[in-house]
Amino acid sequence: MEIQQQQEQYPKEEEMMDAYSIFTYGIRSPLTRDYYLRRLKNFFNYIELLPDKNIDERCNYFAEKGKESINSYRNTRIRDWLL
Repeated sequence: MEIQQQQEQYPKEEEMMDAYSIFTYGIRSPLTRDYYLRRLKNFFNYIELLPDKNIDERCNYFAEKGKESINSYRNTRIRDWLL
């Protein structure tokens, strides 16, 4: 019975996990998870990131923008290096 419950906690391999799911999945303690999510919400409020959206939408948006910024930076550096 316990093994079945543990297997249900893990996402299926074919399912893609978003940034919010990966973040919350990695925190086992509900108390710690609530604390981290509250701190993350405060950070998003401070930088005024999508104030009318919920925390999972804000987290996923932030992760996507971070990926875009890294790729943009990397492309700029490669272009500068080649020129």
